[in-house]
Amino acid sequence: MLDLPGLRVIGHNLRYDLTEMRRDFGTEIRRFCTGEASWDTMLAYHLLETDEFGLKQLTLRYTDLGSYDAPMHRWVQDNKGPGKLFPGADEDKFFYGFRDIPYRFLLVYGMVDPDATFRIYLKLRERLEQPENHLLKKLFYEVELPCQHPIMDVERFGFYADQE
Repeated sequence: MLDLPGLRVIGHNLRYDLTEMRRDFGTEIRRFCTGEASWDTMLAYHLLETDEFGLKQLTLRYTDLGSYDAPMHRWVQDNKGPGKLFPGADEDKFFYGFRDIPYRFLLVYGMVDPDATFRIYLKLRERLEQPENHLLKKLFYEVELPCQHPIMDVERFGFYADQE
């Protein structure tokens, strides 16, 4: 499916998703790191605004989907004590991955997450197309998106630095 001509991948923090696809499925993702084949709502919002740019915040701002992940987070708290659903800076907190969460929560999350991302994409694309944002649009398509693959390579392999 990923080899379909003209396919565009839309995501929020797409670099993370593409890295996971490469790791889990061996998928070559280089072609999705261009403005023609991908669109990242997190990068676009970060150019347009300076406040929080998490998918949850943007979903609340740009859609009527509300806190669709709240039941899943409540289940984690109710059934796993002080655990966190996602890893973070609090290393003393226990992490439970998606494999530990009942499907009834994951199915809703898995369906609404891409819906929210697509709705946000429509709103942000419209904003980026505004004439007053022409320089941000150029930065997005000519710098931000093409730089994603080299950044992914640095994150994966590191880089050499002359220590002198």
